[in-house]
Amino acid sequence: MDPKEHWELKATELKKERKFEEIVEVLDKVREIEKAETSKDFWYKKACNLYEIGEYEKAKDALLNDLEVNKKNYEVLFPLAKILFELESYEESL
Repeated sequence: MDPKEHWELKATELKKERKFEEIVEVLDKVREIEKAETSKDFWYKKACNLYEIGEYEKAKDALLNDLEVNKKNYEVLFPLAKILFELESYEESL
């Protein structure tokens, strides 16, 4: 479960308990995460760190998210090719 999902679930639990002030705080945290995820280099940095720990599939997904957020961020294509090579997706890496 990613942090955003965690906090959204927490907000749902708090709603059942009618703890509305706490829900507002939790929703602020969700918004902070959403804002970070749309920042220019969030997904790229995440992908680089995931690659370093051998989480190639997650790194690939992060770079694909970067391409979606930044539309024409061609800087991610080389690391993406490198990750696809590690995943033995040789054709796709070209």
